[in-house]
Amino acid sequence: MQYEHAHTLMLAEQEVFHFDMTTYEYEMIDRSLVPHAISRASGNLVYALRTWLQERAIQVNRSNKDKILKACGMSGAYDILTLITRYRALSLLDNYWIKGYDEDVRYADVNLYENSFSRAMYSVALYGAEGITIQGATPEINQRGTMAKAYKRTNGGIYLYKTGIADKIRTELFASKVAQYCDMSSVEYRNVHTKHSNCVRCRLETSTQIGWIPAKDITNSGRNPVELAKELSPQRYHEMRIFDYIAGNTDRHNENWAFEVDNRNRILGLSRMYDFDNCFCADDTTTSHIDLKPLKKAALQSFPVIGDTQYFTRLKAFLRSCRQRDLAAYVLERVRILEQSIS
Repeated sequence: MQYEHAHTLMLAEQEVFHFDMTTYEYEMIDRSLVPHAISRASGNLVYALRTWLQERAIQVNRSNKDKILKACGMSGAYDILTLITRYRALSLLDNYWIKGYDEDVRYADVNLYENSFSRAMYSVALYGAEGITIQGATPEINQRGTMAKAYKRTNGGIYLYKTGIADKIRTELFASKVAQYCDMSSVEYRNVHTKHSNCVRCRLETSTQIGWIPAKDITNSGRNPVELAKELSPQRYHEMRIFDYIAGNTDRHNENWAFEVDNRNRILGLSRMYDFDNCFCADDTTTSHIDLKPLKKAALQSFPVIGDTQYFTRLKAFLRSCRQRDLAAYVLERVRILEQSIS
């Protein structure tokens, strides 16, 4: 291939393959490092890479999308080459990035975990602030989801802030408490009142060593994410099925549960649970996006595997003392059904 317009897909400090987005030529360096989402792509790998980059970029229906792009000096019709050359496809979800062919730059110099990114973009992405132009890096260009959200470095860590409808915030906070009082492996959401609005925030769980990939990437790689989760993380898998039932989570689609991967592209197991803003609205006929099983049936199958008569003790104490009686009653009834199933 010609290298005049070539780039290199990287995983941390390791080269994956060289490619040219104009000619669609590529030269493989290490096939084991190819993103799982495109590891079994049929046809030209660069076409698959292009689609993958588009899917990891900001969604068209993301809140404040146009203002984010405007702050970056881009239009709604941005192209993939702009994302590659200006923002290197950097993300706070994994450790893939792109550099120019033979460009003398290391991941340590550009990654978003250890290097600064725009503080001004926080107000644009979260609140829709206008009249701001940013210079340098931002994680918001490669951030999925539709809610108003933004990353911010504070208190010695990186946090994701989300804002929106009051009921969504209330739901996410209460569902997070449900998971915590069951000692489930879950992202912890906390309430934050900012100058402009009421928010929830959670600490970033990924790092320069560990990334997250959604379950749909496992499917695209030709494997069954349910069977893989049972094999690698049975405890976390069964917790997820129990949680989705008792919290009435209707939004566990295959981008809302994930696997941890290391910088050798090895799948380590399930990540913590996350994204709880569509809870407490399921009924007994609601099915899971994971496998189309009714939430109740899946939980009844999982609870005997990891639960016992004391499993919900702390949760029940919290529910009986909290002020949000409607949500507490919802969860208590479902807890009662699961406990009866093993009594």
